[in-house]
Amino acid sequence: MAHFGHAARLSRESTPGLTMLGHALPVMPPFIGKGVNLALLDALDLLEALDGDPARDLDNAVAGFEQTMQHRTSREIRSCLQVGHYAYGIDLGFDL
Repeated sequence: MAHFGHAARLSRESTPGLTMLGHALPVMPPFIGKGVNLALLDALDLLEALDGDPARDLDNAVAGFEQTMQHRTSREIRSCLQVGHYAYGIDLGFDL
């Protein structure tokens, strides 16, 4: 059985010159089909972060994007885990 509890505590330090988006970083539970939608939002947010103020440092732009992405993804993973627990009776051993 896959364990998703660690994913709800998603946190990763930003690494200059590198970012991840979509399914490269979180393990999204499959209960409500949000994985691909979050990947598309990640891509849009990254585009907006990189297309903003040209004077903004690239590493800071990516770090800001990652902070937004991690917050949203953690919230959505918790939501998916709750659906799995309450709608399907699936207990993944994670305190909701």
